Amino acid sequence: MYAWEGRPFADIARLCARRDPRRYPVGMATAAPREDTPVVLQWFRDPSELAAFLWRMEPQRWGLRGPTLAEFKMRSEAALVPVPVLGLTEPLRRGYNALSLPHFGVVWWGSWPELTAAADGWPRQVVAAYRQIGENAMPTAVGADEADRFLAYLRAHYLPSESSASGSSSPSSGGA
Repeated sequence: MYAWEGRPFADIARLCARRDPRRYPVGMATAAPREDTPVVLQWFRDPSELAAFLWRMEPQRWGLRGPTLAEFKMRSEAALVPVPVLGLTEPLRRGYNALSLPHFGVVWWGSWPELTAAADGWPRQVVAAYRQIGENAMPTAVGADEADRFLAYLRAHYLPSESSASGSSSPSSGGA
């Protein structure tokens, strides 16, 4: 059983976002497909926990309720079943997003080392913003000696707001 199971969404919405990725090294960033919505970054023990949270809880953050939530869960379960076996692959992410959009999407999923390496995609954008360099510049990887500062930056910029913690999106910056 996961720490978030059996609790109301309002109680657990920030739990995974506050975790230390050095202990919970599997991450996921989600956002609604609009420029005015936050990107929420959360951390999990392994791909199985991420997939379970993505199926059971994350849709509620983006406002899915009642019959809409039930229908979405039925459609999306098959897209997440392979995650524990195949891992967090790009084809699986795109397949899930094909079902979750227009409500929300997974902007990125991967590991703490992948995020701090900043090799490409969303990790590269995040580390470039952290280093305050242009988005097109190639940032250097985040070293172990600066992990605490980087984590503080992530928490300041990608922790869900109080209104998104109650299941409705709020303005910030993002887009799936």
